[in-house]
Amino acid sequence: LIMKILFTVILYINAVMMLISFFFAYVLLRRSKNNPVYFNFGMSDLFLALWMLVTLMDFFRITPFSSIFHARLGFLTGIWILHYFFVFTFYFPFPKKIRKHSIYFLYICTTAISIIIFLPFFINQASVDFPFRQRDVNPYEAGSLGWELWLWRWAVMAMKCRAKMVKT
Repeated sequence: LIMKILFTVILYINAVMMLISFFFAYVLLRRSKNNPVYFNFGMSDLFLALWMLVTLMDFFRITPFSSIFHARLGFLTGIWILHYFFVFTFYFPFPKKIRKHSIYFLYICTTAISIIIFLPFFINQASVDFPFRQRDVNPYEAGSLGWELWLWRWAVMAMKCRAKMVKT
């Protein structure tokens, strides 16, 4: 009972944070004309707000979609949060010299992972038993390559973001 109360409070806080993130993303994206810092941080914040929305939709069952679909949306928004934050680190606090084809390559990789997320083998099963969510990925199946690609892409981008932010 205590866990359910605690997680309910956390979900309501999550709802407020989601609204603030949508507003913050709106403000940043409105100011982002020719400014890659505002654009990339705003997009990262937008996907963060979408990720929080997906979490709320999954727990409160306010859509007709299955938990597997919500899990896929969660992974999709998660990879794009980190993608845009990673690109943001190229420009903040000081712009670094980067080649356009490097940025295009990042978009291609993230888009490929986004497509893999929706293939049938990425998530076997998902369920919500409040306050817990289960995601079943079988690492021994032939299709687990998609999961491993997502995880490696996420981990590498997270480590590079941290390294870039600590370095500056």
